[in-house]
Amino acid sequence: MRTADNHGTALDPDWLRRIDLDDDSVAARARRYMAGVRESDATVARVTESEELIQAVACLDLTSLGADDSDTRVEALCAEARAPLASASPEGPPRATTVAAVCVLPASVAAAVAALGDSPVPVAAACGFPAGEGTVKQKIDETRLAAESGAREVDVVIDRRLILGEEWRDVYDEVRKLRDASAGLTLKVILRTGTLPTSSHVARAGLTCAAAGADFLKTSTGMEPVNATLEAGIAMAAAIRAYHERTGYRVGLKPAGGLRTASDALEWTALTRGELDANWIDPGLFRLGASSLLGALRARLSDLANR
Repeated sequence: MRTADNHGTALDPDWLRRIDLDDDSVAARARRYMAGVRESDATVARVTESEELIQAVACLDLTSLGADDSDTRVEALCAEARAPLASASPEGPPRATTVAAVCVLPASVAAAVAALGDSPVPVAAACGFPAGEGTVKQKIDETRLAAESGAREVDVVIDRRLILGEEWRDVYDEVRKLRDASAGLTLKVILRTGTLPTSSHVARAGLTCAAAGADFLKTSTGMEPVNATLEAGIAMAAAIRAYHERTGYRVGLKPAGGLRTASDALEWTALTRGELDANWIDPGLFRLGASSLLGALRARLSDLANR
């Protein structure tokens, strides 16, 4: 698990320029991960697949970001977070006891913290939602409010207009200020990758955010027409590798949005293992952001246990 903030490093424009990804090659690699999971569904040992799915549950950021979220809804979410596999079949390998985090809007943080009680599950606050086009001060204020309410993580949307304009210094400065405001918290930066035109935009944005102090790179808010794609994951992993090679720090990867099936989860764990390494398959370095994925994982685990 993560134990310290990413303190960041200086922004190096030459470093960014050296990340130049070919979209066709990235798409071909993404297709290989999808094909690999489909092929393994028919051949992987039942226990091996169960272990993979249980690990996916342990890496899940269980999420509810409705503007109308009530305390009752948040409490129900937290009950699932504390015992995510309580309704799955007791047969098979040992079950994960919790998810990685509960992710809610800042106004719901206090209710989530109270509902989780003495559980080790942290609360993450989604700040700057959903477009990230508010001022940096507004995002900082939301971050500080969330921390005061008990959040231990923040998922912050940055302004995609800066990425589209390749205004990397402005992206860096925004994330740097958010890093300072969130000292002691896990900082996940949301790139809104489905709105970016090329894999190189995604990778350069990711490397800029890592250099500014992001602990995790996150694909999406879940509210874009295109959310988490494997192509975006490959580009983000390229940024994470480059940052690790220079600094030794392991930035985490969080796909979010549109993850609904057990195969979705397995594709992302395969990608993370292939593009980074097996050490990243840990809640401290890998998260799956979703609201409905848990039910699909439970159903698949029950199916495997009852075969």
